Amino acid sequence: MTHTALRAQVESLGALIRDTTWEVEDHARRTISTPDHHALQLVLLTGCGDSFFAARAAQFAWQELTGLPCFADDALTAARYRIGDLAGGRRFRPLVVAVSNSGEVARVVEAARTAQALGNFVVAVTAAADSRLAAAADKVLPVAAPPFAAAPGVRSYAMSLLGLFHLAIRSGEVRGRYTMDEAGALRRELAALADAVDQTVAEAAPVVARLAADWGDRAQLQYLGSGPSRASAGYGAAKVLEATGISARDQDVEEFAHLEYFTADTSIPVVLTTPGDGAARSRAEEVAALLEKLGRPTVTVSDQPLTGVHLPYAAGVRELWQPLLHIVPLALLAEELMRLRGEEPGRGGRDGWADSADGSTTRSSRITVPLANS
Repeated sequence: MTHTALRAQVESLGALIRDTTWEVEDHARRTISTPDHHALQLVLLTGCGDSFFAARAAQFAWQELTGLPCFADDALTAARYRIGDLAGGRRFRPLVVAVSNSGEVARVVEAARTAQALGNFVVAVTAAADSRLAAAADKVLPVAAPPFAAAPGVRSYAMSLLGLFHLAIRSGEVRGRYTMDEAGALRRELAALADAVDQTVAEAAPVVARLAADWGDRAQLQYLGSGPSRASAGYGAAKVLEATGISARDQDVEEFAHLEYFTADTSIPVVLTTPGDGAARSRAEEVAALLEKLGRPTVTVSDQPLTGVHLPYAAGVRELWQPLLHIVPLALLAEELMRLRGEEPGRGGRDGWADSADGSTTRSSRITVPLANS
């Protein structure tokens, strides 16, 4: 893996969406049967790491497009706390959508196996049709990206989002939430994001270069967001942490005012992701004013400027889909900081981090599954 592979993945996203979105849509159309769509009463989206952020980002699309209550849990919470209670009493049969690009992450496999053992309907969103996760699911939505230079979680994250979004559109269509023509319009919106992503790369790259030069020696970063952007805040923190080793934290915009607002170190930079017409924009504006008073270095990731440095992405995209655009500035910032600091993703899997080199830290964990309902 080279330092340029991460940037190359970001720059390839527009072409990736153009090349794959209709194939993913076709798979999503055939993943769940019409009777099973109509039987749905509740949805649980789950994953680990980037896959959890994808679940969290897509949660609101599922709620709006299907009209169903939808949880988004990390896989440990889903497997050992959430699924058992949801299945208790067989009052309904939740849809559990388990996301893992490799299909081998132990906790996600555990969540899928637990859900199936307790009588839930399980769909795996994965690039690996022959994986343990695929084997643990009732149905598989394949989201494999064409081969490309390896880098941490850019193309795979985008593919997971596409899969979750297309599956939600299909479910809402089958359940009669909107017409076939309206569903087609939603799908075309997703396809059009290819151009919006290319525009975002062009607009964000020069801003990222200047920002990274200013922040290159910082030991900590903080990422804020709400709604779908809350998932993007987590994704941004994860990318910079994985790429550079910088201590990065993510938090909800509202919770910042209750907690991190009081930190004594006002030199810690903040990355605030907030759509111009987002439901949480008014609160983001208030928090931005607090950041200015504190003198906290701030960059606003948005389609409209707010405070501090403006790290732009293309305008005119509905808030539900914007996490696909957020990938670009957030991953570019991680890549630029990595390059300037001479770092290697995942600490190169060396020294104290050697256990992670082959993925064993997340794949080899013991899987615990409850006995099936009698």
